[in-house]
Amino acid sequence: MKKTLLTAFAACAVYASANATAWTADITGIFDADGAVYAAQTAVAADGSVIAIGAFNAEATILGNPFEPIGTSAYIAKYNADGSAAWSVALTGAVTVTAVSTDAEGNIYVAGRYADEVTLGSTDDNTQIVKGIMVWGDYSTEKDASFIARYSAAGALTAATSYVPEESEAAAAAAAVNPDGYYYSTRRFIITNLAVDGNKVYASAVYAGDTTVDGVKFNGTFNDPWGGSFVTDLVATCVFSVNSSDLSGCKSIITCTTQGNLATEESQYQSSSASFAAAGGSVYAVFAGNGPLKYTTADDSRISKAALDAYNYTFVEVKDGKVAQMAEYACPNAGFETGYVPAAVFCKSATIYAVGYEPFAENYGEDNERIGHDIFVFKADSDNLAGASKFTKEEMDGDVTYYGVTAAALQNDGTIAVSALGFYNKKGEGYSIGDFAGAARAYVYNGTGFAAAAVPEACSVAANGVNVAYQTISAEGVEINADTDAAGVDGIVAGSTDAPVEYYNLRGIRIANPESGFVIRRQGNEVKKMLVK
Repeated sequence: MKKTLLTAFAACAVYASANATAWTADITGIFDADGAVYAAQTAVAADGSVIAIGAFNAEATILGNPFEPIGTSAYIAKYNADGSAAWSVALTGAVTVTAVSTDAEGNIYVAGRYADEVTLGSTDDNTQIVKGIMVWGDYSTEKDASFIARYSAAGALTAATSYVPEESEAAAAAAAVNPDGYYYSTRRFIITNLAVDGNKVYASAVYAGDTTVDGVKFNGTFNDPWGGSFVTDLVATCVFSVNSSDLSGCKSIITCTTQGNLATEESQYQSSSASFAAAGGSVYAVFAGNGPLKYTTADDSRISKAALDAYNYTFVEVKDGKVAQMAEYACPNAGFETGYVPAAVFCKSATIYAVGYEPFAENYGEDNERIGHDIFVFKADSDNLAGASKFTKEEMDGDVTYYGVTAAALQNDGTIAVSALGFYNKKGEGYSIGDFAGAARAYVYNGTGFAAAAVPEACSVAANGVNVAYQTISAEGVEINADTDAAGVDGIVAGSTDAPVEYYNLRGIRIANPESGFVIRRQGNEVKKMLVK
């Protein structure tokens, strides 16, 4: 460990009241005159290095490398555990990074949604182009295709796989039976979460239409209410895996779809979102949707008990290709049908946590209506998904409600850091309900409630258990705040051992009785990082 970082830990302990972080870095000059682009993903690797991913739409120099965007492009910037710059690459084209994860060796896995063509940069110049959806001979301008890219710890692109949806063959055939039939395709395949477990990379996705990868087909369903006159795709969700070494070997873990194609003018139902955690040979998935949805694994299928007009969260454990557990929880009835999102799922010490957001409404349909969403945290034993408890948090600041969960991170002490974007909950001059308010908030859930995070305006957060990193976005650019450390620091001895002992967490906050996990121990001028078991 470098002396400078050890000094930073000492300062963290001495200036605990200021919530000092180990290091701070800035990426500026990346946005054009239209303002900031609130798109960021963050990861903390096992060695304490930080991967900061964001958007740029102006010519920019990022960690010493000049990049020129095509539209709104993306970058990957890696910082070493001491905050020094490691490397950066650009993902050039119309692209938004939706998830990032790392493995024990420091390899980085990035998922994104994109349109047209995107060039995936690489520190060794071995770039790769991924190509999106073709519509009548031209690339679609909608970001409805996805990719997963694998980077080495040194930033070399080692593998990339595209997920490009096609029109549903079955839906097109249904429309073709009517001379005046029309198939309105809403095809998409959008990866929402990534996680690495062993030699597998797991991902969740929202899809419509048909997508085939490595011979595995994700076939969506459709609604045909008038005998082929107007056929439209329905939304489905899934969790799948690929080999971590080369991103090949796609395997469907579980899909959530309607029970078949629908033919109804009313009572249409579909899945809406999904997230998951992989641990101990099981995948714990959480789905949101309405109606009696079908959950299909390699060797099993189950039907939800939800009514056609009811929204549910469904918790499913998949093990050895079968549904080991399934539990359903009714979503609150807010008066409108939108915004039930399980954004992140964690598994720690036989406990499952699900983080997301769900709608609320006051005076719905009235002139003074207020519509927003609450952040929620579900907590359940891994062997009893039916016994979950739920805590919700409504966070308002005037006409703005902060709920659009962008990231969540489980820390060793059992707390969960959550970042969320703010949206207007009332009509006002120049804005409507649901418009983005250009602001973000970050919180820490401690098991009983939410408190402001160490970086309260962060729009992205990540942790590797011990270490935590935040990203904050403004018109000037991005600020990264991190508490990171390479393993094995014993301490700094510089004074008397007669002074009283004080303990601080890694965010510099004093704690009276340290529990399990890493803490900073200070006695006089002696500062030591230690593991409490």
